[in-house]
Amino acid sequence: EDLERDAENIVAPRVRGQLKIVELFPEGQQAEVGDLLVQFEQTEFQKRVLDAEQELEGAKADLEKTLATQKADLARLEGDIKSAESNLRLAELQVERMAFEASVEKERAQIEAQKSRLAHQQAVEKLESQKVVNQAEVRKRELAIARQDRDLEKARSDLENTTVKADKPGLVVYGKVWKGDRPEKIRIGDEIWGGVGVISLPDLSRMQVKTIVNEIDVDRLEVGQPCTIKLDALPEPTFHGKVATIA
Repeated sequence: EDLERDAENIVAPRVRGQLKIVELFPEGQQAEVGDLLVQFEQTEFQKRVLDAEQELEGAKADLEKTLATQKADLARLEGDIKSAESNLRLAELQVERMAFEASVEKERAQIEAQKSRLAHQQAVEKLESQKVVNQAEVRKRELAIARQDRDLEKARSDLENTTVKADKPGLVVYGKVWKGDRPEKIRIGDEIWGGVGVISLPDLSRMQVKTIVNEIDVDRLEVGQPCTIKLDALPEPTFHGKVATIA
């Protein structure tokens, strides 16, 4: 069967910006599980992690500051309500005292009591409104923290992915990238984009042979036909296979 179907293809991690190759496992050598296949330059990715950590800490600090400020504001508004309650009680007592006074004095006391009731009502409403505003502000800060947390997780993942190790054993074969007007095998120092194939690890226990057949003999071949394969350089061993495709 096609060799590529039995190969593990290693691609460069899909990250923002270009990647620079700084280490490569020797081509043509057998890699074992855990061997370092490709190492990309990490400086920029380490900086991104540090920046993301600082942004997250800043977002958390903003939330703490907001909570502290809100606590102080609510305490002040609750104090205003208590003060308004005291003024209202005094005004209502004054109305009771004026029960037998002249109508002018009685009316003045009632007006003052009405003002105190309005002031108390406004203080209560202001506290409730501030609580709604506070909830929205806290939610905004929490969303900022969640966003920064995701950014940090992505930055750490990108940094980790700049180190590519073998998940399975196999013979290392370098991928090709376009350099100028032609594709060439990757090498240390190359700068590539994420998603580019850098290494394949073919399974050498299943391989294919591409060979030329004389035109006279082509008509005698058919797909699926069993065949034996011998190498010109070695009399033994003999390999067995079947015809996969005919050009």
